[in-house]
Amino acid sequence: MDALFKGEQVDFNGHIRVRKARLYSRPAKPPPLFCAALSKATAEWAGNWAEGLLTTVDDNLEEASAKINAFRKQGENKPVHLQLSFCYARSWKEAVEQSYEQWRSNMVGLDKLANLSSTEEFDVAGEEITREYIIGNMILITDIKGLKHRIEMIKSLQPARIHLHNISKNQTDYLEDIRSILIH
Repeated sequence: MDALFKGEQVDFNGHIRVRKARLYSRPAKPPPLFCAALSKATAEWAGNWAEGLLTTVDDNLEEASAKINAFRKQGENKPVHLQLSFCYARSWKEAVEQSYEQWRSNMVGLDKLANLSSTEEFDVAGEEITREYIIGNMILITDIKGLKHRIEMIKSLQPARIHLHNISKNQTDYLEDIRSILIH
């Protein structure tokens, strides 16, 4: 990546093959290279080379903390960004339906996700996911104060940034309601 950001042509033969790659439009300052890690092992590996870590967080702060600690074994003073994925709606029914419609194909498990290559395959895989499964495995929020409470808990992990990923299609209600907790 460093060579690409310097304007050099890059060839690489490894896990992937790259031939004559070049960035023709480069930023004045290269962006930091973060590693997105879902596991503790990947986070620890990333600490050796990544300039920062992006990982997920949910109600199990211990799991996120373990990934952060693993990363910081090698990358002590590097920034950590945490992403909280959830579905916000003003009613429980809407939160469940939006999650079911928008996110069920993402809940089939990492083993299956890695092997899906088309929208049709995602749709078929998502057919296995029920609304009951969504209720037990997705963060559903119907009260914006509940989201504020989760954010405060996540802050205890001392991330550089918290990325809020609302998977609902109804972003208008979310943006109207979140103003009350983000803008003082």
